[in-house]
Amino acid sequence: MVFFTARASRSRDIPPDSEGVAYYDLKKLHTGFTADLNHQQATFMAHSQKTIFASSFTTAVTNTEWHTKPTFGIVPTADKSINPVILSNMYKRSGTKIIEIKRASHAVFISHPKEVADVIIAASK
Repeated sequence: MVFFTARASRSRDIPPDSEGVAYYDLKKLHTGFTADLNHQQATFMAHSQKTIFASSFTTAVTNTEWHTKPTFGIVPTADKSINPVILSNMYKRSGTKIIEIKRASHAVFISHPKEVADVIIAASK
């Protein structure tokens, strides 16, 4: 199993609307989510983002496979959505093999595709 950063810690950047749906504010996405991408890539991601129910950030998970399967986690060290220290500590508590990707934003899968693919390949073995 590979963990990707899936929980935002800066709720002011992704506040839910009246129906409980959250999405990154278009003006804040580049600095908060895609800081290491160029303006064109960040704009594309801003306009193509999928919404998510804000309740998913606080709903308890009852069945986690990291209890029984090896897990790998990527810590993008320049993440502005989730503090990398918090992310790293979360991974340590779960016994996750941690891979840091220096100077990477929350959009690490776009800005560092080879490194992310290497982690997925390692996890598959």
